Amino acid sequence: MPEKENYDLSQTNLRSELSEGVVPSDASVPKTAGEEIRKAISDMQVTVREQQLAADKQLQSLLGQASAYIESSQRLDQMLKAVQQVNPLVQSDDSIRANSRRIADALELISELAQVHQIKIAANLAQALQDGISSLAQASTALSEGQAFAQFAEAIKTWKANLTQVGPQGDVH
Repeated sequence: MPEKENYDLSQTNLRSELSEGVVPSDASVPKTAGEEIRKAISDMQVTVREQQLAADKQLQSLLGQASAYIESSQRLDQMLKAVQQVNPLVQSDDSIRANSRRIADALELISELAQVHQIKIAANLAQALQDGISSLAQASTALSEGQAFAQFAEAIKTWKANLTQVGPQGDVH
C-alpha cells in the first residue's frame, strides 16, 4: 500500500487562514446595528491582515534585491582589484614578458568573475521582469484596497451612528 502523502494545506486557502477567529463576512446579512458593526469590523480585520501579508511579501522581495546588489558589488570589487593588480604588470613589453604567467592567471580570474557576473545579471533580469509583473498586480491590489478603505471610512461613520442605537450593555434601542 502506498504511503499517504502529506500536503501542506495551510497555504491553499489564504482567505480562510486570514479570517481565522473572525466572523465570516458572508455568514448572513446583518439584522441589527450590533451585527452590522461586528460584520464590518470582521471584514476590516481580514483586509488589514491581507495588506499586512502583502507588505511583508514586498519587504522580503526588497531584501532579496538588496542582497543581489551587494553580491554584484562584491563581484565588481573583485574584478577591479584583479585589473588593478594587472595594470602595473603591463606597463612595458619587458614587464609583460617577465610577468606573463601572473598576467595570464589574473586574466583568467577576471574572465571567471565576468562570466559569473554575466550569469547573475541574466538571473537578475529575469527576476526583475517577474517583479515588474508582480508589481503591476500589487498596484491593482493596492488600488482595490484603497477603495475598500475609503468604504471603511464611510462605514465607520455609519457604525458611529449605529453605535448610538446600541445601549451601554449592548441592548439595541
